[in-house]
Amino acid sequence: MSIIAVIIAFVLAAVLAIAVPVAIGVYVYKDAKERHMNPVLWTVIAVLAPGFIGFIIYLIARNDHPALSCPKCGHGISESFAVCPSCGYSLKNNCPFCGRPLEPDWNICPNCSNPIPEDMKIENPVKPKKDKGIGKILALIILIPLFLCVLLIAVIATLSFSTYNNALNESTNLVSEVVSDISKSQVECEGMNVQEWFNDCDKKGEGVYILKAVDRDDLYDPVTTKYLIYRNDGAYNTEFNEKKDGLFENPEITASYTQTESSGTSLVYYEYSDIGRSEAELTVVTDGINNENLEIITVSDIDIENSRVPVTAEPASETQKAADIPKYEIDVDISDDINTIYSIKIEIKDESGSVITGNVITDINDRFLQDSYSYYLSESEAENTDSITVTCFDKDGKTVVATEEKRSVTDFVNDNDIDFEVEKNIAGEIVISRDY
Repeated sequence: MSIIAVIIAFVLAAVLAIAVPVAIGVYVYKDAKERHMNPVLWTVIAVLAPGFIGFIIYLIARNDHPALSCPKCGHGISESFAVCPSCGYSLKNNCPFCGRPLEPDWNICPNCSNPIPEDMKIENPVKPKKDKGIGKILALIILIPLFLCVLLIAVIATLSFSTYNNALNESTNLVSEVVSDISKSQVECEGMNVQEWFNDCDKKGEGVYILKAVDRDDLYDPVTTKYLIYRNDGAYNTEFNEKKDGLFENPEITASYTQTESSGTSLVYYEYSDIGRSEAELTVVTDGINNENLEIITVSDIDIENSRVPVTAEPASETQKAADIPKYEIDVDISDDINTIYSIKIEIKDESGSVITGNVITDINDRFLQDSYSYYLSESEAENTDSITVTCFDKDGKTVVATEEKRSVTDFVNDNDIDFEVEKNIAGEIVISRDY
C-alpha cells in the first residue's frame, strides 16, 4: 500500500511541476499580446528561464507597456493612439491654443499653460486594464512549491515509518520477550506482596488477572512495558503478536489464548521494549473472543527469577512435597552451528512411563538469543524420576532429534545438574549426547 501511495505522490508532483510553467506561459502570452509586446519571445523567456527568472524579467519589462483599452468598445489600444482603431472613438483632443495632443485627465496644457476648455476634455478617459491573472499566477507559484515540500515530507515520513515497521516485525527478538509456564515462586514485584495477590485472585474466582509495570527511567533507553498474566480458569497455549503503526504510536500487543484439555492454571510473563518510547497496550483474546473488563494492576516493577528459563506451572501432585522450589537442573546446550531448532521439549517420567512433569521451550531462535536452556526440578520430582526425554523440533514442529536416558534421584544427588549437548557428528547429523 505504501508503494502505491508513493507512486501517486510522485505522479501528482510531476503534474503540478508541469502545471506551473504551462500556467505562466499562457498568462505571459496573453498579457504580452495586450501590451503590444512580442508574445512568443516573452513566453519562451518566461517559461524556459530557470527559477522564474524569465517571468520576473517580464514583469519588470512590461511596466513600460501599459495594457490600455478603448473606454467605449474595450479593444486594446496603444498609448500613442489618438483614436480607437476598432470603433473610431476619439481618445485624445488637441489643444485649441497650441495644437499639441492633450491627455484626458489634463486641466491645463503643459505646453502653452492655457486652461483646457471643458468641452475639449474626453468624457471617458483611457485607463489601464485591471490585471486579474497576476494574483492567481503568484499564488500558484507560492502554493505549489509549498505543497510539493509538504508532499515530499509526507512521502519520506511514510517510507520511514514503513521501514521502521518492517524492521520491527522482522526483529521482534530485539524488543520483546515471552516466558511461559513459570511458577508463582519465581515472581517478584516491587512494592507488592505478589503471593498475596495470587491468593486474592484465587479467592475472587476463575478469570484473567494482570500485573503491569512500565520502565521509563532512562530518557535515552527504550520504554519497557512488562505484563504478568495469571489465569486460574484452566491451562492454555499462548501466543503473542505485536503491532505498531508508527514510530510514535503506542504498540498494540495481543495475547491469544487457546484452551487445552489439561486442567490447572496459566502464568505468563511478557515484556516489550519500544524504541519509540511508547507504552505497550495489551489485549487478551481467548479462543478468538476478546476478554473485556480486564483487571490490570500497575506496580513499580516485575521481576522473574531465571526469566529465560521456563519452569512448569502444572498443579502439584500428592507426591510432590515442594513443587515450587527448584533444586536440580537439566541443561540442554545447542551448538552454535545449529540454527534449525526452534523448540525443545523436556519430559520427566516415572517408572510406569507416566510423565511427572515437563515443559516446551519455544521460539529459541526468535526470542531467547542464547544457546543453553535449563529446566529445574524440585526434590520430590527428582525422587520419582526414572527417565528424561529431550526432543528438539524445527520451525514447523517436526522432530529434528530426540533422546531418552534412564536417570534416578542418585544422579541428581551426585551432580546437581544433568547436561545434554545438541551437536553435529562427523557425518553432519544432529545428535543429542550426554555431556559429563
